[in-house]
Amino acid sequence: MAGEAAWGDQTQRREALREQKRLAVLREAARLFTQRGYDRTSLEAIARELGVSTRPLYYYVKSK
Repeated sequence: MAGEAAWGDQTQRREALREQKRLAVLREAARLFTQRGYDRTSLEAIARELGVSTRPLYYYVKSK
């Protein structure tokens, strides 16, 4: 049973971290949309500002 609790804690931490990263992506996207406009903001620009490639962005959001 103790192992199950640890597993659940680990899962919760992983989900919390994923949500934090997703929110960071959304915040940066909103900032760039405000600054540059939606049509002039690419996923590449969002990724560049976050210091990642575009590939991980699709894990957190499905599209621009």
